[in-house]
Amino acid sequence: MKAQTKRRYKAILCEFMSFRDGVVYPIDIDFPRDKLLSITDTDVVSYLNLKAYGKAEVGDLDRPTCGRCDSIKFYKKAISHFMPRKFVPWDDITLVGNPTMSSAVRTMIKDVKQFEARKEGAPSNVRRPLEGDEMRDIFVAAHNMSSLQVSSMMLAVLTLQWQFITRIDDVMKLATDTVGLPQPDPFAAMDPLLCPMLRLGIYLEYVGTHGDLLFPQSNKSSADKLCTLFGSKFFTSLKEGKLGTHSVRKGATTFAGKAGLPKEWIEQRGRWKGKERVVDRYIDDEKPYPDARVAGVLCGPRGPCKYAVKDGMAVSTDFLEEITPNACAVLGVDVARVLALPLLWASYERTFTAQGVELTIMPERLAEKIKRSWICSGGLVDVGRCRRGTKA
Repeated sequence: MKAQTKRRYKAILCEFMSFRDGVVYPIDIDFPRDKLLSITDTDVVSYLNLKAYGKAEVGDLDRPTCGRCDSIKFYKKAISHFMPRKFVPWDDITLVGNPTMSSAVRTMIKDVKQFEARKEGAPSNVRRPLEGDEMRDIFVAAHNMSSLQVSSMMLAVLTLQWQFITRIDDVMKLATDTVGLPQPDPFAAMDPLLCPMLRLGIYLEYVGTHGDLLFPQSNKSSADKLCTLFGSKFFTSLKEGKLGTHSVRKGATTFAGKAGLPKEWIEQRGRWKGKERVVDRYIDDEKPYPDARVAGVLCGPRGPCKYAVKDGMAVSTDFLEEITPNACAVLGVDVARVLALPLLWASYERTFTAQGVELTIMPERLAEKIKRSWICSGGLVDVGRCRRGTKA
């Protein structure tokens, strides 16, 4: 069990025991075995009633407007963790066993769930998925952040989160020593707004990184910045419902599902861990075709693309490494060469239009730096070496 989860369990136990005994216990107290054995199912039900209804004793007219069923189940699980006889069902006659496994507790939770189904319980805090156009609004809002460094970082984080169908804290924990050949693989997109290869390259060369993590910023900092984007003037909410950091992952899942992709393929792309079956021991977890299909859909309506050197042009590997020094240092030469082509293309394209707003593809300073390197290597001032398209 994670230390953070155990601390949360202990805090709930202390709150429960303080409620039961009428004494405020410190968080670091160790309750003796005899004291824990004296807990009854009535004590547990009274505490759970307090969390759900706001009072220990409830009547027929009371409704659980203070807590959701899932929260009540978590409180029950936390208390059960510390019970001396945690695996012994509660006996209503002898009053022996785990009081959280009593019929009274099960009935209480069942009642709360029924009230929720009738819309008579506490309002849901579940975050809804982002729609496709809403996600584009988020990217446009990130483009228009006051700080170019923060903007570059958030665009890289959000495009990777969208492509990987993952949580924002998972993206923030990407280690530099494991990103060389990321699984699942990110796809380049024809839409510059959704291209993770382009956004990652800009972030590394304009902002840079340090330490063992690709994004050394804190999870909370990035989550807070995402929440501020929901209030941006560039963001228009298309549906009712609360939005949060999980909305991006839910949005990517919903977007891929609406495109007609099987649920199993989406689960594979998101690397969800389902219930293991015997057949799973004999089937390789890596399935390139389903991965590629989902990644292609997540590139948006314009689909995926490939960056390549223009016909008749020659680009040395030394030049590609020269314009991506940070990527070379962090991710290795092979990955840096891949990221260099989107950067070379973007340095000449410069602007694009999204959601009716004209945006710059990359910061001016980085674009000029890449163009100077290109000219010094013998290239023409107004002719770039890189193209992109749906075919190589």
